[in-house]
Amino acid sequence: MMSARDEFAAYCMDRAVYVFGTAVEEAAEEAADGKKKAQAQIAAANVVAIWTGAPMKFANPTPTR
Repeated sequence: MMSARDEFAAYCMDRAVYVFGTAVEEAAEEAADGKKKAQAQIAAANVVAIWTGAPMKFANPTPTR
């Protein structure tokens, strides 16, 4: 947990979280734009994974023959 020792530090932290969240949200919306619901959700989740460093999830390949 993070704590701020003064009001300016708290403001800077709030602003940084807001800017980061807005940038991730805009990138996710851009990635999902024009896609069907399921594809849009996957695209948005991949963008969030990239921005946060979380592992990306891919479908397991199935043999075709």
